Amino acid sequence: MESSEFNFEPLKLEFNQLNDYARHGFQLLVSWYTLFIAANIIAAGWFISIEQGKFTPKLLAIVVGVIFLIGNIFSIIVTRIGRKYYHKTHLRTATIAKNLNHNLKLENFEMKSPIPEKVYSV
Repeated sequence: MESSEFNFEPLKLEFNQLNDYARHGFQLLVSWYTLFIAANIIAAGWFISIEQGKFTPKLLAIVVGVIFLIGNIFSIIVTRIGRKYYHKTHLRTATIAKNLNHNLKLENFEMKSPIPEKVYSV
């Protein structure tokens, strides 16, 4: 079977979908990260104001502290899982791009993986 007879549309579609999913997932990760950072700053400010005001609702402070501790641990786990996902997605898109470049023999153009793995895996 010659390369001109082979339908490369499914590969192109998968390439584009992987890129879209990776971009959308990273955007959501950054949005949630920003939300958690803001919530942690607000909680830290609240804890400081409790100490200065000599008003210490100990049970509430402990509950809020535990919630934020669990949230931070959860965010670390999700970030590590996301890093593995982005690495696998980068490898797959790089393989598809290499296959398309080899089979389509595009002149003056080399398709590369659009996923900036260095940004995702820092």
